[in-house]
Amino acid sequence: MERKEIDMVSAFQRPFRDMKKTGLGLLLFIIPLANIFSFGYILENAKLSMEGKKTLAPWKHTGALFVQGLFAILLEIIYSLPLLFVGVYTLSLSGIPLGQLESVSFEAALLSSPQWILGLAIVFGLFFAYFAPLAVLAYVHRSSLGEGFRFKRLWKKGISKAYVLPWLVSIIFLNVLVFVVGLQFFDLGVVSYVLSRIALYLGEIVRYTLLGEVYPRL
Repeated sequence: MERKEIDMVSAFQRPFRDMKKTGLGLLLFIIPLANIFSFGYILENAKLSMEGKKTLAPWKHTGALFVQGLFAILLEIIYSLPLLFVGVYTLSLSGIPLGQLESVSFEAALLSSPQWILGLAIVFGLFFAYFAPLAVLAYVHRSSLGEGFRFKRLWKKGISKAYVLPWLVSIIFLNVLVFVVGLQFFDLGVVSYVLSRIALYLGEIVRYTLLGEVYPRL
């Protein structure tokens, strides 16, 4: 199969091609539960990227967008279970009462735990960050939730060199964007929340555009 260069410039420009569509997505992404529509819309753009289209998807069939977003979130939760189990076990070892969780840094509890727990957290965290998007894309590509659990096929796609670069670029961009916004506006209350959600939404559009473009070639 012919390997084509990934159009990274187009991916970074995509959220700004139609500010009305992006604005609606941002508005919904800020609102709890309504953000499921936005996540479904993000994945609709990934689907267009799989077809080689670079425009933003229209806002239509909102019921289907909600279901698509909901099932994708379900996939992400399932793929995050090993990491969640490590987190729960770490907190149980720390002896922190549930009522004090908000005042205690989970990172501090993790770093003070045995090294093997820290190692597991890193491995499971990387597993989630690397394979969960692949599972979501597999589901979106075939419109079948079961595709997200075809582990042998997902493993083969994941170890493909074609996946590594766009994944690295997208995850670095997403985290740097969210981190910078959070660092600059961390003490502004509601404004901080809104700005962080805006950064996350724009980053996710770029991320799933890049990964959606490369997915059919894996």
